[in-house]
Amino acid sequence: MLVIPYVYLDSVKQIIPNYINQNYLMTVAILMSLIFYNFIVLKMWLSILRYFKKPIKQQYKIEKITNDRIIEELERLYFLFMYDNERHILAKENDVKKIEKEFFVYHPKENVMIRYFKYPESQ
Repeated sequence: MLVIPYVYLDSVKQIIPNYINQNYLMTVAILMSLIFYNFIVLKMWLSILRYFKKPIKQQYKIEKITNDRIIEELERLYFLFMYDNERHILAKENDVKKIEKEFFVYHPKENVMIRYFKYPESQ
């Protein structure tokens, strides 16, 4: 769709130099309309792509780890990073790229641990 006006201009390229010499304002208007046409077509394609390529929403189930299990969970988990001063992200693997199935968020000030895992777990 972007190339159609330019193919037409290429087919009438013998007429264009004479037309430009005679009608300056019309030439500027045609160039501006080509720019506007390209803008509209690109905007349309981007909106179509956004409509069909929506992000996949991850469904996670949340489980609060009880206080008596927190210490044993902490011993077998790897520290990945701190989200902020109050939230530590932990996982069973030592790689951030592998935490898409299950990860833990630990709040050390409140001594609370929350487990996030894919729902259903079989995925």
